[in-house]
Amino acid sequence: MRRLTTFSLLRKIASRLKYIQVIDLLGREVIVLSPSSAQTDVQEQLADALPENIDSGRKDPKWIGVTIAKYGLMDLEYGLSGDNLDWATRTYTEDLRKILEIDDPIEHVDELLEILLEDIEETPITLRLYLSTDRCWRANLHYIQKGLPNNYWPLTFIVQDARITNSSLIWSHHHFYL
Repeated sequence: MRRLTTFSLLRKIASRLKYIQVIDLLGREVIVLSPSSAQTDVQEQLADALPENIDSGRKDPKWIGVTIAKYGLMDLEYGLSGDNLDWATRTYTEDLRKILEIDDPIEHVDELLEILLEDIEETPITLRLYLSTDRCWRANLHYIQKGLPNNYWPLTFIVQDARITNSSLIWSHHHFYL
C-alpha cells in the first residue's frame, strides 16, 4: 500500500473530520439525580438543544460515578444516527491546525496523522458532552471504589464543552483527565 504524503493526509483528515461545537449547550445547567440516571437526566434537561437523532447514551453508570467522585465531571457520549448529519460540515486545514493545537513541527507527524485518520474512519459520529460540578471528593478512594453516598445527590453540573465529532482521539486530547 502506498503511503500518503503529509499534505494528502491532512487533506483527507480535513475532509472527513467532524468536530463541531454545539454552542447552544455551553454553560447550561443540569441537575443529576444519580450516576445511573445521569445520561437520561442530561438528555431530558437539554432536549431543546439536542439533535433529534440521539440515542440514550453510551457510558457505563459505574464509570460515570467514578469520574464524578474522582474529578467532579462527566464525560458523556451519545450516538447520532440518520441521514440528517450533512449539516456537520467539513473541516478546513486551517481549522484542523487549531483543533489539533499544532504550532510547531511534530516528530513522526505522518504516523500520528495516519492514526488520526484511522480513528476518524472508524469512530461513528457522536455528541460528546463535558460537564463539571464544584462538588467532588477527589482524594477519597473509598467513594471512588464504593460509589457516592445517597445523600450526595442531586448534583448540579454545568456544560463546559459540547461537540459533534467522529474523533475520540481529538476529544480525549482536549479533555484528558485520566
